[in-house]
Amino acid sequence: MAQWQGQFSGHTHETRVDDLEGALRLAIHAFTAATSEEERRSKAKSARNLAKRLLSARRRVLKARLVAALRVVTEEAHERRATEIASLRQREATLAQSGVHGILKEFGAPDAMTT
Repeated sequence: MAQWQGQFSGHTHETRVDDLEGALRLAIHAFTAATSEEERRSKAKSARNLAKRLLSARRRVLKARLVAALRVVTEEAHERRATEIASLRQREATLAQSGVHGILKEFGAPDAMTT
């Protein structure tokens, strides 16, 4: 029987988001510190790629939370979680709408999108 190698390692969707946010902060710092135009383009590309990965990881977190909220057994419990479910769906829609540009803006480097 095949098993997931990282099982019980403590790595979760949330820890992946945290790791990617830290990496994106470093990439944004390198982008803003870059002096030549060629270097800025290279650093901007790296920042955009990390922002794409962060967007994907954040979507996975929201999807996992939504699945957990919908996995309740009784109708009564489902009604109690209705506001949580609506909030998660709203956050998912907002995240999809803002996209990579929204993440770069959140981290203070919206100009990395155009460079």
